[in-house]
Amino acid sequence: MEWKITPKQFLLVYILHLSELEKASGRSIYLEESGGKKAIASSLYEYVNFMREIPKREQKLIHGNWTSGDVQYLIMRGVLDSSVDAENPDFDQLDLTDKFRSSLFALEDEFEEFWNLYPAHIYTIKDGQNTRLPLKIVDKDSLEIDYMRKIVTNNQHFRLIRVLKWAKDKKLVNMRIDRFLKSEYWVDLEKEMAQDNGDKPELSEVVI
Repeated sequence: MEWKITPKQFLLVYILHLSELEKASGRSIYLEESGGKKAIASSLYEYVNFMREIPKREQKLIHGNWTSGDVQYLIMRGVLDSSVDAENPDFDQLDLTDKFRSSLFALEDEFEEFWNLYPAHIYTIKDGQNTRLPLKIVDKDSLEIDYMRKIVTNNQHFRLIRVLKWAKDKKLVNMRIDRFLKSEYWVDLEKEMAQDNGDKPELSEVVI
């Protein structure tokens, strides 16, 4: 399904998605800034309050501000829950609909699929000995948050799982699970898989 929303509106939707992840996990997801780290939710509130202080005539010159019109449109498109007051939206009360969330964003079930598919260990030769090398000695909760930040859409998740299955069959998975995810090594493997299959790597994303 095409949701037909603008990049500006998608930015709002994405921040709301990350804010929901914060609430669900009980842990803050941070944006990297020059002055350090800042939580997603506080960044959203700071931005909205900043925009409210700018006179309306100046707001027209700034493409990043969200309006009640944006909220009304997103409700009409089925992106936001209709229980909010669209005329005077309170941004901390905005919720994504289950239909939109599940159609676009990778969710907890997708992370579990990735976790379960990834090999727990491999065997390598060290000092002439066949040595078992564990690949999942990580904080699973932290990795799940990293996964939600890196693998945002269902399309990305599908690509990652497809690549991982191929790489396991080819015995190309040789690093710890967190490094595999954070380094985006799977993107390089996707190119190798495309060459191996005679395909083109899938670069497109879900149309929104």
